[in-house]
Amino acid sequence: MTVAHEYNKQDARNDIAGVLGVSPDDLAEGVNLSDAGMDSLRTMALVEKWREAGFAHIDFVTLAADPTIDSWLAALFDQAA
Repeated sequence: MTVAHEYNKQDARNDIAGVLGVSPDDLAEGVNLSDAGMDSLRTMALVEKWREAGFAHIDFVTLAADPTIDSWLAALFDQAA
């Protein structure tokens, strides 16, 4: 799979923080995104954004199954290679 640009974990953190309306620095490792205000609409917005960025493997079910920032980053980047 080819990603459109060198999209990295910081870019993903920035996207997550953006939909939550917080600073990326406020997203501690292991934070539960549901507890931080992530809902299904925001999650779907991220799925669409990340698919457009070249992460065709990412889907709502994967993200909803474990809504932690660590899990989401792993889902994006561990399978993107």
